[in-house]
Amino acid sequence: MIIPPVFKRSIHTHLRFLVVIVLLTVLGIIVYTGVEMRDEALLDAERNALSIIHHEGLSLERFVEGTRSMLVTLAEVPEVRALNTDVCNRIFRSILEKNPAYNSLQAATSDGFLFASAKPLSGGISVVDRKYYRDPVAGKAFAVGEYIIGRTAKKPMVNFAVPVLSPTQEIFAVVQAGYDLERLATLLDRREMINGTHLVVTDHQGTVLYGSGNAESMGKQDQPELFRTMKEATRDESAFYSTGGEGTRKLYAFRRLRLSPAAAPYFYVRAEFSEEKIVAEANKLLLRNLLLLVVVVLFAILMVSGIVRRITRSLALLVDTSRQLAVGNYDIAPPTSTYREIGELNESFRAMTKAVSDREHELHERNDELTATEEELRQQVDECHNSQDQLLEEKNKLETILACMGDGLSIQDREFRVIYQNQAHMRMVGDANGLMCYQAYEKKEEVCDGCPVRDAFEDGRIHLVERVVPMADGVRHFEITASPLRDAAGNIAAGIELVRDVTERKHVEEEVYRLNQELEQRVKERTVQLESVNDSLKQEIEQRTQAQNEISWLNEDLMRQKQALEATNLELESFSYSVSHDLRAPLRHISGFCKIILEDYGERLEDGARDYFKRINGASRKMGELIEALLNLSHTIRSEISVKHVDLSGMAQEIATSLLESGKDRQVNLTIADGLVIRGDETLMRSVMGNLLNNAWKYTRKEGEAKIEVGSFELKNRPVYFVRDNGVGFDMKYADKLFGPFQRLHRADEFEGTGIGLATAQRVIHKHGGTIWAEGKVDQGATFYFTLAE
Repeated sequence: MIIPPVFKRSIHTHLRFLVVIVLLTVLGIIVYTGVEMRDEALLDAERNALSIIHHEGLSLERFVEGTRSMLVTLAEVPEVRALNTDVCNRIFRSILEKNPAYNSLQAATSDGFLFASAKPLSGGISVVDRKYYRDPVAGKAFAVGEYIIGRTAKKPMVNFAVPVLSPTQEIFAVVQAGYDLERLATLLDRREMINGTHLVVTDHQGTVLYGSGNAESMGKQDQPELFRTMKEATRDESAFYSTGGEGTRKLYAFRRLRLSPAAAPYFYVRAEFSEEKIVAEANKLLLRNLLLLVVVVLFAILMVSGIVRRITRSLALLVDTSRQLAVGNYDIAPPTSTYREIGELNESFRAMTKAVSDREHELHERNDELTATEEELRQQVDECHNSQDQLLEEKNKLETILACMGDGLSIQDREFRVIYQNQAHMRMVGDANGLMCYQAYEKKEEVCDGCPVRDAFEDGRIHLVERVVPMADGVRHFEITASPLRDAAGNIAAGIELVRDVTERKHVEEEVYRLNQELEQRVKERTVQLESVNDSLKQEIEQRTQAQNEISWLNEDLMRQKQALEATNLELESFSYSVSHDLRAPLRHISGFCKIILEDYGERLEDGARDYFKRINGASRKMGELIEALLNLSHTIRSEISVKHVDLSGMAQEIATSLLESGKDRQVNLTIADGLVIRGDETLMRSVMGNLLNNAWKYTRKEGEAKIEVGSFELKNRPVYFVRDNGVGFDMKYADKLFGPFQRLHRADEFEGTGIGLATAQRVIHKHGGTIWAEGKVDQGATFYFTLAE
């Protein structure tokens, strides 16, 4: 076999070459390990980021769910459903005192005006423009608002609201709670994070609600690229890398919070981590290993140089021995050397070869066994991970449910050590996890007498006790229910204690008992009074019998007077017709003669005389109109009404069309609501609508763009109809004169009319069992309202 020249160098050179290869291999391993550690650090950071963002998202979801439960409960309170402002104010103030994290707690009617608030209100405040009002009204469900500065608290806040629905699912109120965003840091139960980690919470529009370490960012817009990435992501919880504005690469993990799977996100929670700080430890370790390698290299070079020289001297003797073996000299004395192994090399060669062969075979067998064991362990690890994920999911669900409970719940093991408390229980007794229940609750050194948990441990049944506890706000009554918690084998492993504050119920029971006692006493007193009254009633019955006889006589007398009055009315009607007929004839004569004189002799008359005749003619015409209006008013009062369904919208449209045709040169915006249907006399109601619309048409004459509106609204569950205009209006101190005959608030030379129209409208509305009134301001228009009998 021919050996290439490169392999014919000395052992000294080869050993040095081997050392270099080893050092390069070590260098490669160090660099590879450093890169692997860096990648592993990034993976760990991503998993940690997702875990953190999941945990913080759950914290916010639990808080929102708790707020939703509180508002849903308030929406079912009878006083809220009855829109009782005073009682609602007291309830809201009480809740706000116990929950200082909320800036406001208030309720608005269906038209958007606040009617109740935990804090005093100044005047009518409308929230109809707020998202937290529009969303529950539109969706009839719980809604989350957006970043705002509170109108009363003057602080940054976000609002939550639920609608108050009637049995027919109609909204008649909205209950709202405003959360103080400055307290969001205390709400987020932040886990231990990597150095340099920042947590950001935004609303659905990207407005920053919370930024850890950067309070000035609250209320500002989030970074557009980051918010767009979260908004357009395919999953609600994910992580991504991005380069920040300062040029550094960062890891971001986010979670979108929704009220339901199909609803749009209302919050975005994002954690950001500096990639430089994530891999800092790995880079530091890599640099340290490289420096250590340099030191080792220098030391190795020095050591190898000395060792190589000693080895080569021994090998030279071994080479001489091998040459003797090559020539068949088997009786060779072992070469002397400082290395025992070299001296024994020749004698141990054959034994070593056999031992190496046996060992290799054994290693192959062990390797097969280890491969099978490794596969089995890998399957067990996968099953363990799946079980852990399922347990974690169930644990999170259970914690969410328990955190939303209004009653306190704790679990004690068989040693009476507290191993779990929900939030309500902590608020009642404080954090007692890990402590003995009798030490934490009662400050005792042994189990309390009558302890329901101990009784549950002894007989395995559920026990209920009541306790009276003095507290800072007074004596409180608690109802404690203890039940055993069994393991898979059916053995009692722990006890569950449910604590419910029943103070209010006790107070109600005491009040009921007190009222019952008062009622019994009143019944006794009333019985005595009734016995006395009974005697008086016997006398009164006799007196009433006598009075009834007198009433019968009076009724007969009243009937006679009625008949006389009807006869008088007939005579008045006949007299009115006669007077109107007799008056109108002379008036026509006066008007006719004045017209003839003006036409035939007008040129020969002086200007003053001609003007007098014109005035006589106008006055007679005016008097004729007044007589005609009086006759119409009299006819309206006397006429019987025929009630049926009347299309008020169509009637108003017909009258408006006639007015528009008579004044085509005017610019008038007429708005008539659809679907206005009433029950009444069609002819009489046409008179009412004609008078009201003619009034609106007449008194908007001077407006460049006149506006007339016909509509209705609900007032105390009763429809109110109105005609509104933007004309000259009137002074409200003269409102009582509007509906009197011949009462006018404007001069006849300004606006024509007889002064009978509104009086006629009032008589018609009264005949229908309704009411009519007006509101107005000078030069700001007027509105006439009327109602009809149900």
